[in-house]
Amino acid sequence: MTKTIKKGFTIVELLIVIVVIGILAGIVVVTYNGVQNKTKTTAAEAVAKEIRDKAEAFSAEVSTYPTFAQLKTASINPTDANTAGTELVNVAKLSTKTKAAIVTSDATIDTNAITNKAGWNDSSKPKNKEKVSYIQCTTGSGSNLKVTGAAIYFYDYETQDVTTKPMVAGECPTMPTTYNG
Repeated sequence: MTKTIKKGFTIVELLIVIVVIGILAGIVVVTYNGVQNKTKTTAAEAVAKEIRDKAEAFSAEVSTYPTFAQLKTASINPTDANTAGTELVNVAKLSTKTKAAIVTSDATIDTNAITNKAGWNDSSKPKNKEKVSYIQCTTGSGSNLKVTGAAIYFYDYETQDVTTKPMVAGECPTMPTTYNG
């Protein structure tokens, strides 16, 4: 009588290998998504920093922080947010990429770009995570209204929400609840 020797893996051994491969694949996917989110947040932060730096440069040249239209056109007397006036402030010129990313208007806060953070009066989440909001900070009211700086909000991909710590140009003693342009 001859003995036959069976070679190969048992079903239990195969299942253990499949489970280990699945666990490793899950770790890789989670790590990859974390790195990707960190990269996107860093890019959004870089755009916000450029806006902050250009607002500071505008203020150094003109002695006041720019409105949205002034910042976007790098001019003192713009016709609107897309048409520069005759007096340009070249040190405050934004890159084309940043111009496309900045949103708001001189009349109201962009409700699509800010969530309910730091006293903001809006419960909607950004509809476009690629955008950055520029909001002037003011003190006083009426004829005593003084522009003291600007808050620049961007989307934080790591927390999946608008940042709770905006970039600030100048001083924002209290974050504005309405935009005063």
